[in-house]
Amino acid sequence: MDAVLFGATTLRLGGTAMRLQSPHLIAEREHQGRSPQPLQIVCSASGELDLNLPFFRQPIPRALLTTEKGASRWQGATAFDHCWCAGGEAIDWPQAFAHLQASGVQTLAVLGGGQLFASLLEIGAIDELWLTLCPLLLGSAAPSLYPEGNPCSGKLILLNVLPVGNEVYLHYRLSY
Repeated sequence: MDAVLFGATTLRLGGTAMRLQSPHLIAEREHQGRSPQPLQIVCSASGELDLNLPFFRQPIPRALLTTEKGASRWQGATAFDHCWCAGGEAIDWPQAFAHLQASGVQTLAVLGGGQLFASLLEIGAIDELWLTLCPLLLGSAAPSLYPEGNPCSGKLILLNVLPVGNEVYLHYRLSY
């Protein structure tokens, strides 16, 4: 992946980015002329993020995807390598994806966040979905992964099931 996108609530709950840990994967990225870690993009309409989070001390490239209001909080700050404004009150996804593409992001992983997933599924922006079943529950009170009245049933094609230890990875392709 070129970048990882996650919501502000996911960041607030976890405090850090989910960095690559495997020396093999890091070396492979470097061999390809890429940075050791993919760009970590926080999506926050409000831009309200705590600079004391460990995320801001991790050795990773960081970006903020926000609105005009959210971007005003970060003017002149150096916490992010990129700060993209996409929309006035809410994230304008076509504008957001134009910013990402202009910055060289071709493949994007989206991690966690019911609101984020729902908004991306609603506009047909997700082509593959990896669901992880594990003996650990993370998250907050969030909406369903799919917008109400717009069920996803029958639109998921199972590609792979991979059990690893106590976890099971389900890999789906979405057809809209």
